[in-house]
Amino acid sequence: MSPSSTTNPGSPNIVFSEETREVHRDGTPIRLTAKREIDKGGAHR
Repeated sequence: MSPSSTTNPGSPNIVFSEETREVHRDGTPIRLTAKREIDKGGAHR
């Protein structure tokens, strides 16, 4: 029961960091990467 944990921006920061990290890693947004992967898989074909 620690309000600090909930108020702490560390939780959402992790998600943001992970997303930003992937974006910087590939140089493209994760959303675009996910869409590209689907296209690459041949689901649309």
